[in-house]
Amino acid sequence: EEGKNYMQSTNPNYITSTKPAEASSWYHVNKGVIAFYMDPRNWLTEDKIFMFEKQDYSNSLEEQYPTLIKAIFGTGKLSADEYTIPMFNAGKAGNISPLLIASRIRLEVGANGSDSTNGTEFTWKGQTYSGYYNFFNIGAYEETINGVHYSSITRGLAYAAKLIERDGEVWNNIETAIKEGSSFLANGYVNKGQGTLYYQKFNVSPDAYYSKYTHQYMTNIQAPATEGKQTYNSYKTSELLNQPLIFEIPIYNNMPQYTSLPNSGNTNTNLKGLEVDGYSLEPIFDNDVLSYEVYVPTSTEKILVE
Repeated sequence: EEGKNYMQSTNPNYITSTKPAEASSWYHVNKGVIAFYMDPRNWLTEDKIFMFEKQDYSNSLEEQYPTLIKAIFGTGKLSADEYTIPMFNAGKAGNISPLLIASRIRLEVGANGSDSTNGTEFTWKGQTYSGYYNFFNIGAYEETINGVHYSSITRGLAYAAKLIERDGEVWNNIETAIKEGSSFLANGYVNKGQGTLYYQKFNVSPDAYYSKYTHQYMTNIQAPATEGKQTYNSYKTSELLNQPLIFEIPIYNNMPQYTSLPNSGNTNTNLKGLEVDGYSLEPIFDNDVLSYEVYVPTSTEKILVE
């Protein structure tokens, strides 16, 4: 797994080099960090266990899926029907959980979307285009071509517009972009033996179609925990945690007694609490969650963080 896992951290005890691995803020993590995130025992809590939930479409949740999808995005822009209905339809068509689709989109572009999802204008190889969408940031990474630097969003939109060679339709509307991105996830991962968030990050499933330790969906080592937490919050908000759920948890041979993150001075770095005066955090505070979103009016000049 070395060289395939990144984190947005400059902690010298976690990373292998001070040179970014991707963009300006993603760094390769070391063996100790990889071991901690790969060890299933570290994630067997009520909320984190959802990284092991099987991501097949569940007929028993069909009526609840629309509400659950909206809960993933909270009050964000992408909770609107024009986005959530295509997510539901794409999940049903691909026989994968619409919550996986929603969580992956939330991780990639946030609850309000980004320039990848609003049809924004972009320039590729001297030509200007607009009206393309890439909700999953597929093919999106920074690249320099003939001395011209392109951002990850620009390259992702070029991928959506088929300015970069690939098969399939152009993604020139919301529904098509979500459907095609979901199909990429369903046919390339969930239906190829990588049917949990954990297996999409660490391809160690005994049923995997692709060779072990290859074909990983994301480089972000924290993604399974983040997306799993989002799914848990969605179930909890909708009061559906008592539904029968299936988890597929790998068991490794010859494990140490425990794994923990590499020491970094005083290891008790947990926050007791985190609040933004007058506003709500999304998700709700949890000392294992490292990223939050807070929505404020555009006229806001300052906020109080406690």
